[in-house]
Amino acid sequence: MNFKRITLSMAVLSLVSIAGCASNDELIATQEQQQQQITQLQSQIERVEQKTQQQEQAIQSASQKARVALAEQAAIKEQESRHYVIKENDTLYSIAKEYQMTIDALMQLNTQISNPKRLLIGSTIRVK
Repeated sequence: MNFKRITLSMAVLSLVSIAGCASNDELIATQEQQQQQITQLQSQIERVEQKTQQQEQAIQSASQKARVALAEQAAIKEQESRHYVIKENDTLYSIAKEYQMTIDALMQLNTQISNPKRLLIGSTIRVK
């Protein structure tokens, strides 16, 4: 990870700057302390990565459940729709009024209607 490189670079820089002013024993003690810090940081990074993976899995699971729920809702909505066979003298207005719908709602359910003024007798449309 990028964070690991930065930590290691900082440790090396610290050692270089201390090298000019400290004895070998002090350098060794400082180096050991920095190595412990690096080890602690690495284990913290590993814990964060594990938590991130767990959260990603939870998100994927929730996303899959949401997709299934949406598909089920769409299927239910489709089943809730009813069909109407167009008869002589029917208009979208009369059909919409009969089923307590707006003409726009009727048109949205029936995108196959290209000309709302020309309904073919015997054709089937969806209504609610």
